[in-house]
Amino acid sequence: MPTCYQMIHPKIIANRSPKSEQKRLRKREILKTRFESGQVINFEQVFDIYSKTALAEDIYISFYTFIKKKEDPGRFTLHDICRLANLFNLDFSIALDFILTQFKTVKK
Repeated sequence: MPTCYQMIHPKIIANRSPKSEQKRLRKREILKTRFESGQVINFEQVFDIYSKTALAEDIYISFYTFIKKKEDPGRFTLHDICRLANLFNLDFSIALDFILTQFKTVKK
């Protein structure tokens, strides 16, 4: 299934050390497995592995905008969700379900 973006923007990767990028790649692979198995049900579980700053940077939004969207998941656009799915190499529906779950949890 085609993804929304083919990869993280080359300029972002160029500014990272190879060791740093390898660490992020391993973390993304771990999260991909957990997302697909249904083990990740909230952002805190994501942040246990992948930092807020790194996640915001890797989906091309500012840290403060990301925090606002995390606190009110209704602010996530389809474009944001698509980038999240691509970052972790997930099917779009998995990323969308994750955000919808966050939206339902916050609204309770």
